[in-house]
Amino acid sequence: MNTGHLAYIRDGSLMAVTYDVPRARVVGDEVVLHRGIHHYDVSGDGTLVYASGEPRGDTLSLLRARVGENAAPISIHRRDFRQVRLSPQGNELAVAIREPDDESQIWLMDLERDTLSRVTRDGSLNASPVWFHNQRKLVFLSKRDGPFDLYELDLDSGGEPRRLTNDDALEVPFDISSDDTILLMARIAGDSPRQLFTLDLTGENATMS
Repeated sequence: MNTGHLAYIRDGSLMAVTYDVPRARVVGDEVVLHRGIHHYDVSGDGTLVYASGEPRGDTLSLLRARVGENAAPISIHRRDFRQVRLSPQGNELAVAIREPDDESQIWLMDLERDTLSRVTRDGSLNASPVWFHNQRKLVFLSKRDGPFDLYELDLDSGGEPRRLTNDDALEVPFDISSDDTILLMARIAGDSPRQLFTLDLTGENATMS
């Protein structure tokens, strides 16, 4: 977080602790920010959006909390929201929604109109959306072509997603650099420990390092 804190969920509670970046270490004690949270995102200005309620089924609601203010609902919709991600402009949410048949699809929520529109249609599992900072694009995880791989989707062009990875490992996207060139992701291959990798998003073919 830009406030100098690390945020994470433990047992349904959103926790935060001060992090000393130059020294790469935690400072002080952790504190509870909110309880009953299952998925969340924090914007650059410290705005928190999160899904609250009982997981599974149409029982999760979306709320927003700004610095110095109480949390307030941002939508009348109640769904099984997963991986809530606020757009850099703050006017849209990209969310994965688990369906009753256990399919997962990515939807966009217009926060001004409180409308939901589905953006993925191929494949039974599409999840973990991550926004580009300067373009209206997403990177997401999908099984649309068989194994789990990462894809890039331009939301304004209406075109097909571009496949970024193509192997047997599971890659989970975390964040994209401020210049939209590098993706940070976790890679899980077989019984090997989870490792962090970066993916170069420039050029026709993405390259991993």
